[in-house]
Amino acid sequence: MVAEAELIVEGKVADVTSRWSENKTTIYTYVTLNNLRVVNGQVGGDTLTLRFEGGEVEGYRITVDGMPSFDQGDQEFLFIRGNNVAVSPVVGFFQGRFKVVNGQIHDNVGTPIVEIRGNSFVKLSRQPGEPPTEGMTAGTPENRSFPYRPGTEERPAVPEPEHLPPQGGRGSKEPDTSQASASRIVHPPPADQAVPPTQGAPSATREPISIFLDPQQDPGRRLSVDEFINIIRGRLNR
Repeated sequence: MVAEAELIVEGKVADVTSRWSENKTTIYTYVTLNNLRVVNGQVGGDTLTLRFEGGEVEGYRITVDGMPSFDQGDQEFLFIRGNNVAVSPVVGFFQGRFKVVNGQIHDNVGTPIVEIRGNSFVKLSRQPGEPPTEGMTAGTPENRSFPYRPGTEERPAVPEPEHLPPQGGRGSKEPDTSQASASRIVHPPPADQAVPPTQGAPSATREPISIFLDPQQDPGRRLSVDEFINIIRGRLNR
């Protein structure tokens, strides 16, 4: 992620807004960050706005499997590439997105990160049926690992969905050549339930992207933002 990211920043979510694309063929969600701390790359201003495909507008909703979601007021640490071009400007969809809680690094679903061991994140897991421990969210994986796949945020050629609003209203059959996704579904808003990303096994020839510790193995420490930044800068200087 360090090698692929064009921009690495920490910031606070100031605004989350969804709206139709100019040719009304898809919906984009715009996430604006302020109070920026730029670790690598350049930002032309005091704020940064990221464009993600998907969102909900006027009763229509487009979902992209594995896309991170953001809430106003959250503190985020992001690895960014291809903003305004890629389906997701976060490297590896959700995998280049980290939540900052009390100055400590958590993964996309709020799992506390203990350390980085080689190229693997060491995290706390919870056992099946156990409630999340302090600092975890209900969506914390149970001993699961989702390997990072380089380039997964790039747009493949896929047919235009058939259920966009009718032409002359809020939609068009003209393809949006500037953006697409591997999985786009347009439908009335369903119940508020997240779709989990597809689980995959790490390659046998590579380190696992995540190593999960049982709660009883908790060493009692957490990876701080400053430690994370020092690790990133060390790898940038290799």
